[in-house]
This record gives sequence, structure tokens and C-alpha cells, in this order.
Amino acid sequence: MPRTRGANGLDTVIGKRIRARRVSVDMSQEELAKKLSLSFQQVQKYEKGMNRVAASRLIEVANVLGCDSVSFLKGLSSGQAIEARDLSEDAFKLARRYDNLPDNLRRVVVATLRAVEQIEA
Repeated sequence: MPRTRGANGLDTVIGKRIRARRVSVDMSQEELAKKLSLSFQQVQKYEKGMNRVAASRLIEVANVLGCDSVSFLKGLSSGQAIEARDLSEDAFKLARRYDNLPDNLRRVVVATLRAVEQIEA
């Protein structure tokens, strides 16, 4: 099968990770775009996985968002099938709050979620 140059499933996952990080630091698409000298539409396309993010741009994005560029790529493999799910705004808010919890409370949250999953099963 010939390789295409367009965006693919990996790009969608990377875009969702960029969006998650942007939301977690409470930054708008417009702010991120301005800091990257892009249009907010281009940031939108990156976040939706419509456009592929070049490595150099990914490093810029990570610097602006205050994280390591590797965090956007961690656990990805070109050979694996990746199913990207849309997360709700509530899920992003929850993730942001979770990140601010001390370790002992994080363990309580995880244990609670596991208990709820078992009840629903």
C-alpha cells in the first residue's frame, strides 16, 4: 500500500494531545496561534488531525505549552491501529483538576473510578 502524505490516525491522536495540553494550561486556540504566528484555523486543523504537524512545529507547540514534545508522541507506533476518541470538555476539566491533586488523592480517585467500573460491569 503506498504511503500518503496527508494526515492519518496518528496525526489525529497527536492533535488531540495538543488540544488536551492547551486546555489543561487554560489557553485558547487564538492565544496558541498568536504565539506560534499561525491562524487559529491552522491550530484547529492540527488539533482535529486534519493537518500533519511537522517535527519542528511540534517542538514549538511544546515550548509554548510548557511541556516536552515527546509527551505528544509517547506510546505511539506507526504500525499500530489507533482509535482516537473525542473527549468532552468535562473530561478535559477533570483531567486538569486531576493533575493538580496530590498523589494520595489521585490514588483515591483512581480507586473510586475502578469501583464504579466494576459496579457498571
